[in-house]
Amino acid sequence: MASRSSGGVSDPSISLEEIDAALRAEYGQFSPYQGVDVLLLDPKKKLQLFAATSYLENKLENASPKEVQRMVDSGLFKGLCSMMAIAPDESEEADAVMTVCTDRLTAFVEALPELSAKAWSYGAVRPITAVLLRKWDLSKVDFLSNDALKASILFLEANGQPCHEHLFGQGDVESPPSEAKKTAGKLYRWLLKKGAIDAVVRIWSALPNYGEEYEESTNYEELASSCASVLWYANLVHRKEMVMASKAELLKPILHFLLVEQSAPKQMRQVAVALLYNLWLNDTNQYFKLPDAAKVRKQIARHPDVLQLLSLLREYAEDADKEPSLTNHPLLQSSFIGLMRLLASNSSVPLPRQAFHTACHLLRTVSDPVVWGLGSNLVSNLCIEGKLSTSDLLAHAFPGLLRAFAAEVARRYPATRAISDPDMDLLIQMIDYLLRAYGRAYQKVAALRGESFGIDPSSAGGVLSLDDLPKLTRQMIQTRAAAAVAALSQSVYYVKSNTFVRMLAESVVRDRTLFKALLEQMIPALILSIAEQSAGDKHRGSQSFVLVRLLSQLDERDGSIRFETFQTAGPHQPEVGVLDRAASRVRYEYANNKVCINEALLKGTGNMLLEFLADFHVTGSLRSDAVQLPKERETAPSATGPTCYLCGKQSDALKRCGRCRVAEYCGAHCQTTDWPTHKVVCKSKGMGKKGADTVKRTGVK
Repeated sequence: MASRSSGGVSDPSISLEEIDAALRAEYGQFSPYQGVDVLLLDPKKKLQLFAATSYLENKLENASPKEVQRMVDSGLFKGLCSMMAIAPDESEEADAVMTVCTDRLTAFVEALPELSAKAWSYGAVRPITAVLLRKWDLSKVDFLSNDALKASILFLEANGQPCHEHLFGQGDVESPPSEAKKTAGKLYRWLLKKGAIDAVVRIWSALPNYGEEYEESTNYEELASSCASVLWYANLVHRKEMVMASKAELLKPILHFLLVEQSAPKQMRQVAVALLYNLWLNDTNQYFKLPDAAKVRKQIARHPDVLQLLSLLREYAEDADKEPSLTNHPLLQSSFIGLMRLLASNSSVPLPRQAFHTACHLLRTVSDPVVWGLGSNLVSNLCIEGKLSTSDLLAHAFPGLLRAFAAEVARRYPATRAISDPDMDLLIQMIDYLLRAYGRAYQKVAALRGESFGIDPSSAGGVLSLDDLPKLTRQMIQTRAAAAVAALSQSVYYVKSNTFVRMLAESVVRDRTLFKALLEQMIPALILSIAEQSAGDKHRGSQSFVLVRLLSQLDERDGSIRFETFQTAGPHQPEVGVLDRAASRVRYEYANNKVCINEALLKGTGNMLLEFLADFHVTGSLRSDAVQLPKERETAPSATGPTCYLCGKQSDALKRCGRCRVAEYCGAHCQTTDWPTHKVVCKSKGMGKKGADTVKRTGVK
């Protein structure tokens, strides 16, 4: 091997002097061609020998993209492409030239994918493809020792690299392609037309037929991995034509590579996982319309080693976020979910409990919204089919999911107030899933009240009963997910948030301890979200404020909610996240039905919270010179007498609700305004239908 100091030059391009120095270092004075001095050979022979030197191999391996581009500018890449034409036959000498030149061209394309188009225009692609199209005797292992064949497959793999990002995620194949992607698509369509893709299928399908001696070599692992990559790229290019899913013969080499070749690195085998998933495990794509694809799915479900495959995919899904070498996290997780869905509906083999638990755990670890939706749908179906119990959900699914939900809200806030965008898809899916968990149990309750909680019964995926919901609500309190739900009351999801808050309160209203803990967590978050929406939608703030009053009276306590202000004591401490701010700036005292608000939240012009509090008497250290309050509030006496249920004004002439005889109002306007909210908790106490109708129509009895 020649180092740069043994005749190299500082310029990273390839000069004639550098070529001569590399040849002298590699071969000495005389070349392999009848002892002729290497420096006296014709240019083609020189280039052929130089391509085989370890000097060029190492230079390409360690060169930066800029250095590789300079080599291209020096004419080396074009010269290597032209070398393909001097080896038209299938002799050993010609194959040796083909192998060396193809290996070097592969290194060039890996460094600069745009060189794929140049390789095409310089005429290198056709002779490389011709190697694949030879009439190989696949019944004999001898064909696997042909280095030109392996080099050709590696070259096709390198040319498919522009499609690489779709292996590692749920990328949009219809997105505007780069020039490199266009070239890759053109090449792979041409390869399919010429039969080269079918040749790769036949070659890979033949590999499992040979003995352990060859399988244990690294050559087998590399060749199998390269075949998988080439077919993966072909599948991406031809997914609309659905040509790959009908090739049932691919199932054997894929399963062999995954289940038998345990020594192969995970990073190599994950390409085969990707191919398996997209051909036969992804039941959301159009391949499932093909009868041949349905037959392959049945073969997978009935395969004697299917549980071993499930265990492997479960391991990949759990380790996706732990091992740096496993880079295509969404696809690995989707593969496990897809196989679970297949086996749950088509296999009579009992599935291990660990697989069910992993399906639950993915609701916490998955960050891709598409995969999360598949996982939540799987868990819901397993519950409906009776394969996952309520105790499984409460022990393995919800604790992690609720922590992930609270963390996602804290991470996205306050961006949740902006117009919805794809970055919020995961958050909205979590909300919908949790709403369905509560919504199914509340269908009957909502119907009895003549209300709708906004849940479509046909989409309700949860199986929790009314008796189970307090257990889930307890977990929401423990993980602070309840506060996270309330923090979304001013977001673009405020309708879902307000519905969710009501469901949470209804689920534990009969358990005084849980109800107290829930309100002390949610009401501060609701108040803070109003205060921080200074220039936002007043309708959202009004809905949240009405919700605060509704929560404070769900358990039918006498008296209305009161508000008090306080000043921050001591130096200001930095707060992290919306949930921490809510806990430090607003407090709710359940025993006194009182909200304590930090004065700092009531300062500034256009303060929405201040506007809503204007009709309430607020006690505490609040001064009229600190904020602009209505004059009647500045001079208002301490609230020692009864106050209006809606506006909080003190009066000796309050009129009581004729239906429940608990709520008191200062006039018909306040009662009719409050009726849409109050009717949820209003309970008739001795009034007939006529009297109740009068209250609804006129407001005051």
